[in-house]
Formats: sequence, structure tokens, C-alpha cells
Amino acid sequence: MDFMHDQLEDGRSFRLLNILDDCNREGLGIEVDFHTNRTGHTYAEPPDRMARQA
Repeated sequence: MDFMHDQLEDGRSFRLLNILDDCNREGLGIEVDFHTNRTGHTYAEPPDRMARQA
């Protein structure tokens, strides 16, 4: 997992959570969040959701 953070021209910040498979270098998912004050529980949900779909 990897976090990226950037800011739009109008000043709004956003954060990306990239979920990658290191073995085959495949991007499994990207979550975009404009609310940068989220907790760890918020970011634990996307990998859990991906595991249920597999």
C-alpha cells in the first residue's frame, strides 16, 4: 500500500491510497479521498473489501 497526497489548483487537498501486488507489480486498486482527516479504520476498509471480492 502506498499513500500519495496532492492539492488541486483551487486549493482542495486529496489523498490516494494505491494498493499494489509486489509479486507481479499489478495495481489492484486506487481509493481517492478528499477528506484528509480520516482515521486508520477508513483506510483499512478498501483492502478488506478487495479480499472479500477475490
